[in-house]
Amino acid sequence: MWLSFYSISCPDSFVQAAAVAALQGDDTPSAEMVAEYERRRDFIYEAVNQIPGCSCQKPDSAFYMFVNIKKTGMTSDEFCKYILKECYVTMTPGTAFGNSGEGYVRISYANSLEKLREAARRMMEVLEKVMK
Repeated sequence: MWLSFYSISCPDSFVQAAAVAALQGDDTPSAEMVAEYERRRDFIYEAVNQIPGCSCQKPDSAFYMFVNIKKTGMTSDEFCKYILKECYVTMTPGTAFGNSGEGYVRISYANSLEKLREAARRMMEVLEKVMK
């Protein structure tokens, strides 16, 4: 019991010092990362909306996008498996978030812009053939 009490009841002193440093320190690195995520979001938003059978809205926050794939005629699971097999791109079926997620997939843009460009290029190439 006492071991549990001391490990979960209050943060260690070094964690407290880190929190103070984070709150009082320079937030430039955080602002730069926010700007980078905005660049990635804007890129993937434009790219997804050009991929046949896919569409999405631009999220205000986070680093995920919920993409409508209903026009492909595939279920969320089928789409994710197909894209993984054909493009080596992974995403999460919308059904992982409940029954209302069917027809959608969640993609993350928490990767480099270079890798996002490559993933979008692969998906465009494959889905252009499928959606003809």
